[in-house]
Amino acid sequence: MNNCKNENDQPWVAVKQRIRTVFLPRGLTSIGDYVFYRCIPLTSVNIPDTVECIGNYAFSLAALTSLAFPEGVASIGTFAFTGNSFSSLVIPKSVTSIGRGAFRS
Repeated sequence: MNNCKNENDQPWVAVKQRIRTVFLPRGLTSIGDYVFYRCIPLTSVNIPDTVECIGNYAFSLAALTSLAFPEGVASIGTFAFTGNSFSSLVIPKSVTSIGRGAFRS
């Protein structure tokens, strides 16, 4: 999944305030920068076990409350999940890099 320059560069910017659930396809290896940034109603995301890298600000300022990263994710970008309210979070041993502020707030 390609990086976005900012939230206005998202392919779904016109409908992002209606996105509540995201099912990412198997075979995807990375989630780009800013792809779901400020998708405020987003409460659920399914990350396939083929994803290795989650970009900067990828899911910042959404409404995620729980997330289980699949084994195989190696890096989580800067501020990737900041502003979410996790009550449950599972990070596998495969993660070797977590960016600054990745889970802030």
